[in-house]
Amino acid sequence: MEFCGYCGLTFATFQKHGKCGCVHCVPMVRRWLFQKKESFPTKSKPIPNSFYENLISSFNSEDLEIVSLRYRVSRNLKSGLFPFYDSQLTAVQKLMEIPEFQRMKEIRSLSFGRETFRTYLQSEDHMRMEWIYDSFSETSISNFQPSLRELQTRLQNPNPDLLSFLSSKDIWACEPKIGWINSCPTNWGRGDRLSVVFRIKGNAKATILTKLSKLTDFGIEFALLSDGTTSGGGGKSLGVLTKISVKNVSAVQKREFCKILSLLTPPKTSTV
Repeated sequence: MEFCGYCGLTFATFQKHGKCGCVHCVPMVRRWLFQKKESFPTKSKPIPNSFYENLISSFNSEDLEIVSLRYRVSRNLKSGLFPFYDSQLTAVQKLMEIPEFQRMKEIRSLSFGRETFRTYLQSEDHMRMEWIYDSFSETSISNFQPSLRELQTRLQNPNPDLLSFLSSKDIWACEPKIGWINSCPTNWGRGDRLSVVFRIKGNAKATILTKLSKLTDFGIEFALLSDGTTSGGGGKSLGVLTKISVKNVSAVQKREFCKILSLLTPPKTSTV
């Protein structure tokens, strides 16, 4: 029986949980994935202009409300076992005693709602960090375009100290030609995810959902979070709660994703 000589991960365990036990699992897990005719990370097809045009023709600006924007980064320690076997909480906490983390933990009020920076140290990876932009309530982010531009700026110009920390191959598990190694092989590569949660309203829900589901053909994930038909006992319609996201993709693919978001939420014109 083939198994990892460092952490003991077997094919049966990997089939059940889909998680790596350590960075030494990578060659073995890649063979297993190849046997299943899977490959990670995958390359996304470019999105044709016809898709954008077809999508925009399906609805107007009142049919969609943005609820939140989120950017997540995941890392695992280079040495030792992954959280599937050992959280290594103390070691990660020690690493995160840099002043940059203390400054970023504050919640800052922004014009469009709320920005939150938070970390998870006992998830499926040793460390996860998230930047979340959301509205204060069930109302949408009213000025989505400035919010999106600010998020793009954060992605393109991260804090130098934090970037240096996250890019350290002396600390985090990394493999040539793959990139950062996370517990789940679908997260190998850049080790990040960019996502948006929104509500679809109006009479074109079925049409819009059908067209958005085709985003999966271009490496963009699409998921229904709730049908959102009513709110409590009042019967107020909330629309369909939906999420689209990209993970482990290049800067060009992130720009394509942001272009879709911009087209889905054109600036509302004044009626005055």
